[in-house]
Amino acid sequence: MSDEHLAAARSLVEAGLPGVSPYLAGLSVECALKAVIARQFEAETWPPKHLVRGMFEHDFSKLRALAKLDDEWALEDRSNPAFRRSWRAITRWSVDARYSACQLSEAEDMIEAVASEPNGVRPWIARFW
Repeated sequence: MSDEHLAAARSLVEAGLPGVSPYLAGLSVECALKAVIARQFEAETWPPKHLVRGMFEHDFSKLRALAKLDDEWALEDRSNPAFRRSWRAITRWSVDARYSACQLSEAEDMIEAVASEPNGVRPWIARFW
């Protein structure tokens, strides 16, 4: 789903319809983090309650913690200024972004922060899938 949300965000920007593109790009990050969390679930066992409840979170920092990526994030944040800028850009996202209008440049900036190689947030998360 992460790929699909990002593709939809890009398609809307390419069509000159940026409206919900930042929301979809952020949703791509949320889905990517939740994919990492889901890897902790074991077949034929009940997953820990805190992980199940955490899957309903929309806060990237909380999801990052549930994904057990805080140590890796801190290392990347300290050593990679471009990644740090990307992370800071996406932390302005909220699930309520779907109700907000935005300019084309805002949508492009969000997609860049999410998807740019190698310093975007999503490529960084994908290393842990």
